[in-house]
Amino acid sequence: MSDLDAVARYLQELRPVVVGELEHWPSSTARTPSHFIASLFDLAEIDLLGHRVLLGNVPTEAEPMTPSRLIGQGHSTG
Repeated sequence: MSDLDAVARYLQELRPVVVGELEHWPSSTARTPSHFIASLFDLAEIDLLGHRVLLGNVPTEAEPMTPSRLIGQGHSTG
């Protein structure tokens, strides 16, 4: 189970009537995020109180991404 699935399950247990099913991106109906955002995060959408909410999770890496590397990637992807 991914971290995003765990968040969705937790929210559904708290408020089962107002929390919808998790849809992992890119199969979700979310507007396409920038390549930079999509390359940094695992993305999914969930319906929460009638609103579509985009969830993002930074995948575990062997080496943490430093702020300067994040900034560099943002500039290099446009």
